Amino acid sequence: MGRSPLIDRRTLLLAGACSVCPAAARAATDAGAKRVAFLFSGSATESAVFLEAFKAGMRDLGWIEGRNIEYRPEHAEGQVQRMDALATRIVSERPDVIVAGTPQTT
Repeated sequence: MGRSPLIDRRTLLLAGACSVCPAAARAATDAGAKRVAFLFSGSATESAVFLEAFKAGMRDLGWIEGRNIEYRPEHAEGQVQRMDALATRIVSERPDVIVAGTPQTT
């Protein structure tokens, strides 16, 4: 009771992203690190809390950065006109999962 909408949204995003990965979790160390790309409309400073919470949740599920998962955040720094170029770059790198930071980013 009394949880903020931001925490609920983070929990939902984490749960959604993690639900994509369970089948791959068993073979992650054999198949190499999985890549998770993030697209944020704001700055690295603004998204730091979300990103660290996401990483902590993934660690709890056995996804260890540098061992079986790699994170690649991209930030538009509040410049909406950069979003298309960043999204194009992310897709061209072919990550295993793409996480959008906000509805605007999606």
